[in-house]
Amino acid sequence: MLLTNRVAVITGGASGVGREATKLFAQEGARIVIGDVLDDAAAETVRMVEDMGGRIAYAPTDITQEASVKSLMHQAVASFGGLDIVLNNAGVPSPNPPKDTWDCTDADYDRIMDTNLRGVFYGCKHAIPLLIQRGGGVIVNMASASGLVSWGSAMYGVSQAGVIHLTKGLAVETAPYNIRVNCVCPGPIDTAFGTRTMHMTPEEAASRQARLGQTVPWGRMSRPEEIAQAALYLASDMSSYVTGSSLVIDGGHTAR
Repeated sequence: MLLTNRVAVITGGASGVGREATKLFAQEGARIVIGDVLDDAAAETVRMVEDMGGRIAYAPTDITQEASVKSLMHQAVASFGGLDIVLNNAGVPSPNPPKDTWDCTDADYDRIMDTNLRGVFYGCKHAIPLLIQRGGGVIVNMASASGLVSWGSAMYGVSQAGVIHLTKGLAVETAPYNIRVNCVCPGPIDTAFGTRTMHMTPEEAASRQARLGQTVPWGRMSRPEEIAQAALYLASDMSSYVTGSSLVIDGGHTAR
């Protein structure tokens, strides 16, 4: 197994890509702590992993709050004795209904930047000292193809471009400590995440999924498990010489 006896923290592990990554990492032998604000969904993820025979803990976590993120990282030490892998996966989408940038409020800006960029920064900041204590480790940040091309709202794209450049800078800073830092840049993902956080009806979600699928040369949106597989690659020794990279998983979306 690729992650035997390694300890991983996964933010946003209650649903979507985070849940699929949690299950996949557990299948590969990792002991996992998930952080999220969705207690009921997190309990379901925990049950799924335990039914598989995996070892998992849950720490309620608001990634916009530094103390909460620090507590999450230290929960890995308390539960399983250390920290080897961090998947900074939690995030929020663009405002719904869509807004032009000049119509966005401070609250819109703060919501996107505090979660998508500041939350990843906190995750990295408080993971790195614990990874150094272990003699090295891996950070995988979840960014987006919208950080590479103009897709979605400008603010959302800026938050994701920030994650990409944070990843590059940290890869250089932490290389002497045997820490690899990479990010995954998905295109459109077929997940309930957007339906829930953007307050869509099932009909609106189906229309959005069909519309986004038409923008992808592969002809469909990605599945959450496909993004989780990319995260596993970057978290494992299969990518032992990969750091500072942005792995685009988008069915050709950015190739147009």
